[in-house]
Amino acid sequence: MTEIITSFETLLNEEDSLLDSILQNQKELHDSITNKDWTKLTSVTAKINLLSDEFQKMENERESLQCKLSKEQLHSFFDKLSGMRSKLLKSKIENQALSQYLNITTGFVQGVIDKVSTSNSVYSKDGFVQQQVQGVVLNQLL
Repeated sequence: MTEIITSFETLLNEEDSLLDSILQNQKELHDSITNKDWTKLTSVTAKINLLSDEFQKMENERESLQCKLSKEQLHSFFDKLSGMRSKLLKSKIENQALSQYLNITTGFVQGVIDKVSTSNSVYSKDGFVQQQVQGVVLNQLL
């Protein structure tokens, strides 16, 4: 039984550290959006996805170990579990904020594109009518 408790404690520490890493990467994700660093955004998003997958595996293992422990044995881990729950909530709030920002931005950009593409005439800076827009490129990663 001591082996299970030791494994559980080790796993909790690893999960807690992984949550710290996820939160740090979410901050980098936010910064890359703010700074319009699309290359960094792509790499940080991939890193967060890998970390999230790893966290899910650890979480499944933790639940399996936790089922083998009594309430009395789990009691000593309540502070650590509570801290992890707090970090998960913080991560969830950050995800929701980013999701809302992306939804609003997507709606705005779509509105601009719809307005530009439905216009019958496109004028140059000199005021002359040009051919109708065939496509619009907003950003292109190299």
